[in-house]
Amino acid sequence: MPERLLAPEGVAASVSSFSSGDEELVAEAFGEGARTYLLLHGIGMGRSVFVDLVAHLPDG
Repeated sequence: MPERLLAPEGVAASVSSFSSGDEELVAEAFGEGARTYLLLHGIGMGRSVFVDLVAHLPDG
């Protein structure tokens, strides 16, 4: 199971994954508020490309 990566320290998060063949989709959900952000990366890029971006997103 993948580890949490994007959620800030102290914030509850859930990480789930789905595999099909050799491919895996990982979803990390955390936070609450009026806005929902879906961060979708390209082939060959892991979730780590969003670590800095998440810290700059407005809360609501």
